[in-house]
Amino acid sequence: MNWSGDRTITLTSDVTVIADKFEIGGELSVVSGDGKEHSLRLIVPWTSESTTCPVTPAAGNINITAEVDVSSPASLLLYTPGAVKFPGNKDEKVSIRGQIYSCSMDSNRETNLEYVMVGAPGASTVPPTPTPTPTSTSTSTTYTLTEEYRKDM
Repeated sequence: MNWSGDRTITLTSDVTVIADKFEIGGELSVVSGDGKEHSLRLIVPWTSESTTCPVTPAAGNINITAEVDVSSPASLLLYTPGAVKFPGNKDEKVSIRGQIYSCSMDSNRETNLEYVMVGAPGASTVPPTPTPTPTSTSTSTTYTLTEEYRKDM
């Protein structure tokens, strides 16, 4: 997917875009349109033959060649089994609130990342809470904790 020119993406819900690669030229701003937390997810999927980094055959990259600004309460997930690259003018800053998952990342300019759990489309971003299960004995009470397993992609 190729985007050119300056763009402001105003989110009023979560948006997921899946493509074989992303080439984004021009300034990219991601903001919330209603003051609530919303996420933009740009996802390049793994190929069916790939299981480890670096991916063979080569996967699509996410290249963003201009300034990036993702402001609270919006967030951005960049996911690729390839590389996330921020080439471009060293005076243009990258400021992302969210997550980057990739086999590699390359930036030749000032890059600020504020971690915010974004998670997979449709998945809850609230971490699971262990639930205590009481077991009574005649002299004491013990607890068995069960924990859900969740893997972010």
